[in-house]
Parts: sequence; structure tokens; C-alpha cells
Amino acid sequence: MLSQDDQSFFSQNFQSPWFHNDVNDWLDIFEKCPQISYRKNSVIYHQGEVNQYIYCIVEGRVRASLLDTDGQEKSIIILNKGSIFGESSAIEQIEAIVTTTTNTDSKISYIHRDQFLKTILNNTNLSKKLIFNLTSKLTSLKNHISEITFMNANERVITYLYKLSQQYGLETKVGRKVTIKFTHQEMADLSGTSRVTVSNIMRSLDKTGTITKINGYYYIKNISELLEWKKSNK
Repeated sequence: MLSQDDQSFFSQNFQSPWFHNDVNDWLDIFEKCPQISYRKNSVIYHQGEVNQYIYCIVEGRVRASLLDTDGQEKSIIILNKGSIFGESSAIEQIEAIVTTTTNTDSKISYIHRDQFLKTILNNTNLSKKLIFNLTSKLTSLKNHISEITFMNANERVITYLYKLSQQYGLETKVGRKVTIKFTHQEMADLSGTSRVTVSNIMRSLDKTGTITKINGYYYIKNISELLEWKKSNK
């Protein structure tokens, strides 16, 4: 049976392309590690590199993207405060399958793979969290592939907006508040469409009274209407 702390940790990831954890989840590993401050759009490591470090986002947001030979970028996951990344490449000592880039000004802690593994292997709770972190990302990628393949742009944008409302939602008098700010470009990158398309969809949802935006935060005024809007735009 999972402990209360484990259940809380596991419930934080809603199989969404947006990942986050509480920084305290990895405090045993990263609290004394060095930190680097990155400006927006700084590359942390490139696809194809063999990474030696595992990273933890203290502040900011990072995207993981695939790049083709022509330099075209496809975002597959956005990592938020508390997320760790780089673990697969560092642990297995294989080439990184993604490029990681800051979406905002960010502060990131890092630890060498040897020290990371030493700590993980001597802490059952952290080992469970690492396993869940990896399997959760795999499930998210599977879902993402399915959504990109079988949904149109309208369905994808609404699906991701709904997932954000579940993962980061807070009930208010106005509606369900998405408690993180995100740009239309971030939504476009994940949903495989253009920023203009995302802006048009969000504008349509606002006009119908399904969502509203206050001080940079989106509120979903009616979840049922949002899901019905998705069905009607297949």
C-alpha cells in the first residue's frame, strides 16, 4: 500500500505533457547541489549528447523537444518547478533523445549521475519516486503520440487545457482557475499547431463564455461546456 506521501506525489502528475513536482520531493538529493541560473531559451543539453547530470527545476519552466535534421522542433513535454530531467540519458549513459531548453528564466540544480545513483539506491522512497517519474513520462508520451495522431487541432488544444485544469486547477467563484500561466506558443508547440490557431481557439472559447482570462490566468467557467465544445469540433 502506498503511503500518504507517495499518493500525494503520484497524484501530482495527471498524464499531461505538463510535469511538475514539489521541490521537497527531491530535497534529499538536490538541497546541497550547485545551481545555475539560465535566461529564457537557453539550451541545457542537446539531443544526441551523453549527459552526465540529472537536473531539478528550482524555478522556471523547461521544454523537452525533438529536433529533426532541418532544425524543426517538436515539443513533447513541458517541465515545471520541482521536475527532474536528464535521468534516462545520465543513468544509462546513452545519447539524449531530446533537447532541453528553458521556456522562462530559470534556476536549475544539478547532480552527477554517480552521486544521484548512490543516494537513490540507499533510499527506497526516492527509488519508488524515480520509477514513477520514468513510467509517468512514458505514459504521457504514449498519450501525446495518440493525441497528435488521432485528434485534430481543436481537440488537442481543448484536451490539454482540460488536463491543465485538472493538474493545476483551483475552484473559484469565477470558475476553475489554471494556476500556472502559459503562453499560446507553448500550447501550440505541444499540440502540434500554430500559435495563431491556438489564439483563435482560445478566443472562440472566451466568446462563448466557456473560459475567461484574468490577470494572466485562465479560468474554465464550465468544464462540461468545454468538453462539449471539443465533441462538436471533431
